[in-house]
Amino acid sequence: MEIKYETKLDTKKNTLWKNKNFLYLWIAFAIGTIGLQMYIVAIPLLIYDMTKSALTMSTMRAIEFLPSVVIGMLAGVLVDRADRKNVMNLMTFIQLCAVGGLLFLFHHEQLVVWHLFLLGFILSAAG
Repeated sequence: MEIKYETKLDTKKNTLWKNKNFLYLWIAFAIGTIGLQMYIVAIPLLIYDMTKSALTMSTMRAIEFLPSVVIGMLAGVLVDRADRKNVMNLMTFIQLCAVGGLLFLFHHEQLVVWHLFLLGFILSAAG
């Protein structure tokens, strides 16, 4: 006795790439990842160009790690108790303002190393 199962998987109709919400999420993630990789490469090079010091570049990495140690557990508790969507929107806005401030200072040639340290701390804390 042979049992036949019919499956109607229409892959053309149920594709993930036609889901508008998924596309928004994927595009935002891709842009954010590209921006983060550019930041990871550009900031140390900018610091080295400004100071010619490898120690200053290392200090930047230490400052970016500092929020994880200092406010990591407290932030985790607060995020668990708050609406995650609102927290994500607020942190993205804070990061946007920090990068906008950096671009403003860079454009007006007022950028100094401590601005980059502050930016690194804010971006890491908001991340």
